[in-house]
Amino acid sequence: MKIIVGGHWNNAPNGWTALTEQEQDITKKLSWGDETIDVIFNEHVWEHLPLEGAIYFAKESLRVLVKGGVLRIACPTIDKLIRFKGDDLGKHYCDTQTKHYYINEDEALKALGFEGVREEPIMFMLDSLFKGHNHRMIWTSTMIKKVLEKVGFSEVHICNPGETNFNKEDCLERTIRGVDVDTLKEKFNLNVFDPETTVIEAKK
Repeated sequence: MKIIVGGHWNNAPNGWTALTEQEQDITKKLSWGDETIDVIFNEHVWEHLPLEGAIYFAKESLRVLVKGGVLRIACPTIDKLIRFKGDDLGKHYCDTQTKHYYINEDEALKALGFEGVREEPIMFMLDSLFKGHNHRMIWTSTMIKKVLEKVGFSEVHICNPGETNFNKEDCLERTIRGVDVDTLKEKFNLNVFDPETTVIEAKK
């Protein structure tokens, strides 16, 4: 059995069951028995949990996963976003992902003769990461890895969206985020772009 917890999955892929936050609060005991689940996946959910809730979810995931089962977490991490660039692509991403949260700030900077939020996109991307979207805890990928190892997962890897050391079919996360596909391909000659997200995958 493969489970998606949280996120915005209206239609689960074939072979998967998707549960909303209302159907399964992942900071509480998971509703499955010991060693009954093959894969648990969540995308942009981990950062909405308080630290202690995330640790509890990791422990519960370990409990319900079968031997060799996998927990796959896709979430924004500090170490990924500090590499964000203020080039044309970065500014375009900042416009599409962040600008609408900073309407007053954008106008105030433009009144001074700046490009608005495009003047320093990394500043606004990080500000949004820490203060926006009801985020509860912002992690580094290495800290998530340490937590998963400490609770008992036998093998933990850090990778990019769409990559895995286990089963490619379990890579459900988006590999293009915030920029429309046509713009990405035609203007920037890219097929993959997600400057926010790191994937941490752990095997029981």
